[in-house]
Amino acid sequence: MNNFRFGLKSLRYAYGIKTNLILLLVFLITGIAGTFLGIGTSMDLYANFMLMCTAMIPAQLIFSLSASNMVQASPFRKRLQTSIPAVLTCGNMMVVYLIMAGYRLVRVWGDPSLAGAMSGELAIIAGMMILIMIYVGIAYKYFFVSIFFIAFMVLIMPYGGQEESAALCMRLFGQGINGLALTALAGAGIVALGGLLQYLVSLLVYRVPMAKMAQAAPLRREL
Repeated sequence: MNNFRFGLKSLRYAYGIKTNLILLLVFLITGIAGTFLGIGTSMDLYANFMLMCTAMIPAQLIFSLSASNMVQASPFRKRLQTSIPAVLTCGNMMVVYLIMAGYRLVRVWGDPSLAGAMSGELAIIAGMMILIMIYVGIAYKYFFVSIFFIAFMVLIMPYGGQEESAALCMRLFGQGINGLALTALAGAGIVALGGLLQYLVSLLVYRVPMAKMAQAAPLRREL
């Protein structure tokens, strides 16, 4: 909680707050609209990906602070590149995941036949979130390597494994709304694991210099 509060306070000093706020609103509106317009299609998962992107923006702002010489020389440098981004991203991802899970629970409450498909979607969403958090952990150190994570999520993941994920979830947790609820609970655990993995990955790459391409153009000359 200390890291979370410190991260929120640090956001006011980040670079490009207004631009990132606009970007967050674009992702949020696109995600919400796509979720309702894309019900029953692959657009639904892409819309969910847009919502996940909103959870990354606070960490992006935190990493912009590391372009400052004052931050580089401060005792908070390590926390601002490891634990604080991990806590912010995981917390935001958890909120987004619980909203997505609640939305699917409501749909299944109205139509129990959707339970299998919704369980499969939640499993894929949890998998996408854990990859995004690993991405955030390395993106600001190895920018070009991290692009492969985004390519995998955007081009491959929404088209593969939905039926297999649904079948696995039903075998593990049962069918109907109770099975979906247990799937959602397991997914929340996966999201929490993603936060831990992001932190551990960021510790591994902490001593690597910040990647210039991962920052806005005005900040690159500072690195």
